[in-house]
Amino acid sequence: MSASKTRACYLHIGPHKTGSSSIQQFVRENEMALAARGLRFPVIVKENGKLARNHRLLAAPDELTEDGDIRPGAKLWPQVDAVARAGEADILLSHESFVTALPGLGSLDRIVKYFGKRGYAVTVIAYVRDQPGWLNSWYVQNQKRLNGEQSFDGFVEEFAASGRVEPGRYLAPFFEDPRIAVDVVSFERAISAGLEADFLRRCGVEDIDGLVATPIRNVNAGAKTVYAGQQIMKRLGRPLRNYDCYGRIYREFKASFQEFGWESRPYVALDQHLYETIRSRYAPTNDAFAREHFGAAWEELVPARTYERSVLDPTAATPGEMEQIEAVVERALATFAKKAGKAGKRTAD
Repeated sequence: MSASKTRACYLHIGPHKTGSSSIQQFVRENEMALAARGLRFPVIVKENGKLARNHRLLAAPDELTEDGDIRPGAKLWPQVDAVARAGEADILLSHESFVTALPGLGSLDRIVKYFGKRGYAVTVIAYVRDQPGWLNSWYVQNQKRLNGEQSFDGFVEEFAASGRVEPGRYLAPFFEDPRIAVDVVSFERAISAGLEADFLRRCGVEDIDGLVATPIRNVNAGAKTVYAGQQIMKRLGRPLRNYDCYGRIYREFKASFQEFGWESRPYVALDQHLYETIRSRYAPTNDAFAREHFGAAWEELVPARTYERSVLDPTAATPGEMEQIEAVVERALATFAKKAGKAGKRTAD
């Protein structure tokens, strides 16, 4: 790294379902090679001694003061500080929840101040994605993780009210901070260009020769997976994320749908009419955003496409398929019955 080059902290803020897990896996797999190219992805060791697979814990405001200093007794930020004080490379911090957590928890200002005191300019890398496919992907993630049984239509309306998929709204706190440079990326264009290579170029790494490719993470879990997950939640009458036994149940569920190859038939809630309805809803704000930040119409960033609905219809499935699904559901129910009574809830409903 040249001594005259301004050091940079790249804050990759997601959002969810824009390739964050794949990017993080790729960066971890190539950690040493990227360090040699001038980009460090600090390894965070949790209090239990295990490595954190991402930087989610850094979003909590507990370890940095309002002035951007590290509090006495901090456990995580001193690990970042060791990299920052060496001053030998740019730094990448990444987690998909940063987009809401950093402004929401009051951590963004503290982090910018922290890096400013150590001579780092902060660049936020944020992805924007066409809402219909994005909502479909997010819904699949929500259902496979047993977060709460919900119709796709209800999910779409919930997100419309919250603004969580409107780039002008979720990126506003970052654009409004004059200390931050915001690099807005079209998810669809990045995928076409090669997601990992495109991302690294935005982090100042042009030389990608010899880096190890990694498989895509969090692919569409499949129509059978969504149906089975909903059956589990329906029969229990509750989402499972608040229970201590959740980790065990989800690991078993994931192992089952991967073993049975349910990911081979993606879940698609969209038909062409619904796709066009959702796209039309966001068209005005999308187009204004695209023209301001990309100098192009949203239609140029994301050309229209066709969709065909693909969900599991139990009346059209074979007896063997339904028996397989029922076995997975029963296993989850049995694990819950065995574990939940002993462990109880982590938080109140």
